[in-house]
Amino acid sequence: MAAPVTRNLPYGLDGLAFSADPRFRWDEVRAGGDSGKGRGTADPVRHALDHPLGSPRLEVLARDARGPVVIAVPDATRAARAERVLPRLLRRLEVAGIGVDRVTVLVATGIHRPATAGEQRAILGEETADRCRVVNHCAGDEGEFVTVGHSSAGTPIRINRLFAEAGLKILVGAVGLHYFAGFTGGRKSVLPGLAHRETIFANHLKVLGGGDGLRHTGVGPARLDGNPVHEEMDEAAALTGVDFIINTILDDHGELAGAFAGHWREAHRAACERVRARQTVPLDGRRPLVLASAGGHPKDINMIQSHKAMEYAVAALDEGGVLLLAAACPEGPGHPDFFPWFAHRHDVQAMAQRLRENYVVYGQTALALTAKARRFRVGLISTMPADTVNAMGLQPLGSLAEGFDWAAGLLPAGSPAWVIPHAGSLLPVVRGGEEG
Repeated sequence: MAAPVTRNLPYGLDGLAFSADPRFRWDEVRAGGDSGKGRGTADPVRHALDHPLGSPRLEVLARDARGPVVIAVPDATRAARAERVLPRLLRRLEVAGIGVDRVTVLVATGIHRPATAGEQRAILGEETADRCRVVNHCAGDEGEFVTVGHSSAGTPIRINRLFAEAGLKILVGAVGLHYFAGFTGGRKSVLPGLAHRETIFANHLKVLGGGDGLRHTGVGPARLDGNPVHEEMDEAAALTGVDFIINTILDDHGELAGAFAGHWREAHRAACERVRARQTVPLDGRRPLVLASAGGHPKDINMIQSHKAMEYAVAALDEGGVLLLAAACPEGPGHPDFFPWFAHRHDVQAMAQRLRENYVVYGQTALALTAKARRFRVGLISTMPADTVNAMGLQPLGSLAEGFDWAAGLLPAGSPAWVIPHAGSLLPVVRGGEEG
């Protein structure tokens, strides 16, 4: 690790000026090793499409396709640089004789709100948005679904009919760390991205089941094998019959750092291994103070998204230590199902039992946040009202300076501290300890 070089912490669209407070001894946690810049490739998307993994090239697959082509893309909470990918996909489909009149772009919202018209244009790019039909997935009963089969755990896999019945099914996404699915991207575009809410709920309920009643031992960031949430997502993609995938890897500035295309499982696994190499960071030990940025927009668009940085950052924090989390959260807590759960935060076991009886996806996120707020002292620098932050069991802070003063009142002078400018995309791993 190195002394801090950061002068501006990502925060919303603008950032926060950072100067290391002299009351603490600071070091910075940042990615090292493989830069992921496409291994010398100037155009990682073209390279990936020219060299697919475990699959023929898209143009070959498209020649035999019958019926509509559906391309699933992430919503506004999942930056993937789809606007860089889609024009190349469309050109290759046209080479194979498939015009844009046969193509639908389906926004894989999961249970998130629909993407607005403006967000769709930002996700797809102006050119693609003007040329293609664009549809938002709807996870509720008003959507149209088909049951493609059942998982080995018995979950009915109900998938958006438009995608499930397409003649050619393509996934576009980005691969990064995920706090309970292991990694984003790949199969996650199908479940939860294009699934019915009851299928999503059944899948996410598998997070619970640990010896403490809160988390299954196989669930966590950078974990795939033995992770029941991932394994059911994987089965859902297989049952749906995904034909082709292209997943990107983004750097800390949201720029393309790599791309993998081909078979949905093989290409995704390769991308996960690249992310693991780039975004897990070995540390010599935990510290009593961690200052973490969620990573700026869109990673800190709301508290649900910002919680992921909190999940990763506490891996670098002493038990009972102080976490200062910088996350703008312009959309507040997030989904309406999330915030009401904090009325039960006095008893995490009661929250877990309530989830088992009546699972709500963002109730699980509230439980995870509450469990950490009980283990650590967490201060939040955000644009949310103080009473909202207090209700989530966090200390509201109006600025970095206020956060440093708060931490100085809780810790001895000269305490060692980590600063993590991109905590939403880095997983600290303490040598001799476990991830997360």
